[in-house]
Amino acid sequence: MNRHHNQGVLLAGAVRHLVAASATVGVATLCGLLAYVALLLVAIIFDGGLGGPFAPVGLAVMSGAFAAISVAVVLFPLTAITEWLCGRRFGWGVFSEIPVSTVLLFPFVLLALGVGDVAFGYGFSALDFLRWGIVGTVVLAVPLGLYWWLLKAAQFFYSFAARLPTFFGWPA
Repeated sequence: MNRHHNQGVLLAGAVRHLVAASATVGVATLCGLLAYVALLLVAIIFDGGLGGPFAPVGLAVMSGAFAAISVAVVLFPLTAITEWLCGRRFGWGVFSEIPVSTVLLFPFVLLALGVGDVAFGYGFSALDFLRWGIVGTVVLAVPLGLYWWLLKAAQFFYSFAARLPTFFGWPA
């Protein structure tokens, strides 16, 4: 393969991950807003307080920020390494990526916890690592699946768009 082909493959991979990351953060932000609407309905039904004027904005910003951090720290590196392992290293195929990434999610969460512990000096014990590692793995399992499916959808549409001219008989 030549150098330009490798650059094109890297650029296509970067675009796919950017699309998946953006959509994952957008879905998490939307879920935050929907949670506020649900809490608002509960407050109206039970005659409770509605919260301040910045509550929906704050909830959306916080859910979007936490989603962006989880994508940058865990989901992006995990799926990139899983794609490399399953595709280029072992040649297992695309459908082996979900089980492999799910198995690797727990060590990635533990690694992120360890880096955070060293960087911020939390002083976690081994039991804390295990407890928060399990919680983080359970919480990130659904976003991991969403990120992976969005990544593969972007790959499908990129491949489809690249083959579209030849479908109509146009020069590529």
